[in-house]
Amino acid sequence: MASEAMVNCYLLLTLFVAADNEEEYEKFHEPLIKADDLQGSKSSIASLEFPFPHRPSMSMKQVKGNMKLCILVATCLWATVLMVSTEGRNMDSSLSTDQTEGDMIIRSVVPKNDGVVSGARFTQHIVGVNNLCVDVYLGFYFDGNVVQLYPCKSSRDVNQQWSLEKNGTIQSNGRCLATNGTSPGSSVIISDCNKVKASATVWKVQKDGSILNPSSSLVLTSKSGKSGNVLTLATNVYALGQGWRFTDVSKPSPKSIVGLWSYCLEFGKYVPKLARCEKNKTEQKWKFYADGSIRPDANIDLCLTSKGDSKGSLVVVASCSPVSSNQRWMFGDSHGTAYFTILKVNNALVLDVSYSILNLFEIIIWNFNGGANQIWHLSS
Repeated sequence: MASEAMVNCYLLLTLFVAADNEEEYEKFHEPLIKADDLQGSKSSIASLEFPFPHRPSMSMKQVKGNMKLCILVATCLWATVLMVSTEGRNMDSSLSTDQTEGDMIIRSVVPKNDGVVSGARFTQHIVGVNNLCVDVYLGFYFDGNVVQLYPCKSSRDVNQQWSLEKNGTIQSNGRCLATNGTSPGSSVIISDCNKVKASATVWKVQKDGSILNPSSSLVLTSKSGKSGNVLTLATNVYALGQGWRFTDVSKPSPKSIVGLWSYCLEFGKYVPKLARCEKNKTEQKWKFYADGSIRPDANIDLCLTSKGDSKGSLVVVASCSPVSSNQRWMFGDSHGTAYFTILKVNNALVLDVSYSILNLFEIIIWNFNGGANQIWHLSS
């Protein structure tokens, strides 16, 4: 019944649009879902798209004469929004441990079969802000040598290879990543694992990409996004400089972010918007960085950014900053499908297409409700 009512509403809406501009109707209102396909079945969140059904035979004069249609259309639209929002409430917003794309950056950094670390000594890069790697300075493994950000090198360069150990340590070349203090600003060093306090060598990799030292309650931090910056401890504010991923280095490949009505997220004049998808259009391609940022392929110095932390805050595209807490994002649980939410790491609000009359169809952050306006998937 709900699907039939929605189709009827949109039939009326189509007539109203066609009455004003019959030529534009034929050009733009191409059906995304045929009305017949919806009869007797309920669309799921993963496949829901607003249909634009074919126009039935009715005189344009009759349509124009029906002045009550505006009120009816508005009522139908509001009812549809409520229905779409309600259908997905059985979904939750927990963070996923993996995604459907093999080269995807935004996902958990910890193997799914272990709560903290992997069992085997398997080395990988630790990639952070601006896709720079955690690097033992000059490759010198003397106790107390600093650890820095540096352009990622090959897997043959030992001073950028790290293993997650079951005892909670992170090791390179048999030595431990360690804290040189327990206060904000303390440097992070490389050391013989037995020559420092055990608590200084224990780390917990969080699902959001932060690397926590439990004894100090501080996280691994880069205050700069430049090569050569020495890593320190700092209070976790979910900044770009505090997002990390263990990975085999690969450059992020551009993807389209597809959402409501199967429209693509498009970069334009520093404000993202939904637009009809166009294959190979640069403005519709985005790159996903290890630090948790989402960057337009047209300008990778810019990041998808929320202008505030509260629900309803507008999402824009702004200069990437290692100290910004409004530029880290993560995929929500896909429930075994290719569809997911995109969460803001510091408050778990999700990327949302606004239904408000004040900012209709603008991209904002909002509480998760499972609506089709909060569900996204990727396309090459």
